[in-house]
Amino acid sequence: MNTKYNHILGPGRKCAILVSDMQRAYTEGLFETEFRQDKEIETIQKLLQVACRNNIPVIYTLIAFNDYEIQYPNIWLQKIPELTRLKIGSFETELDPRLLFEKQNSIIITKKNTSSFFGTQLANQLRCQEIDTVIVTGCTTSGCVRATTVEGLENGFRMMVVKDAVADRWPEAHKQSLFEINAKYGDVIDSSEAMMIMKKK
Repeated sequence: MNTKYNHILGPGRKCAILVSDMQRAYTEGLFETEFRQDKEIETIQKLLQVACRNNIPVIYTLIAFNDYEIQYPNIWLQKIPELTRLKIGSFETELDPRLLFEKQNSIIITKKNTSSFFGTQLANQLRCQEIDTVIVTGCTTSGCVRATTVEGLENGFRMMVVKDAVADRWPEAHKQSLFEINAKYGDVIDSSEAMMIMKKK
């Protein structure tokens, strides 16, 4: 292994957990047949329970578009036209009901691009709470999870990706993305490590 890479960042002073795009379109609807996430959902649910008990902020991101955005699609929608079915208020944009949602200490961010940071107030909201570490879960590993991790690093956050709480429709892409994230953009950890981080914060 090249010693120039794979350095461990470790957590900072205060963390939040981010649940990326675990909406019905991906877990039981439009894109569900492309990859199952039942095991990952169970793991995320356990992480959310620990977060709730330890007063850890939770950020849920959902992909959704209004009529205007669908009529005049951005480049991502032009690349994947099927995403235009993710209309605000539709079944496909609802958070999977199996996941714990506590109104207190939780926020939902609607995004229009791959990264949870791009075009949203996520970075500002984290800084306002003096959060420097983001524990990342959800889907997809090679898409929104990776994009969020890279942009999170660029915004000055310690990004921790939970390998048994992220999923991808392509196993090879999942494995390669985790490898590259750990090498260059953040720490790849397992759910037990994530729980330990939350219990200490």
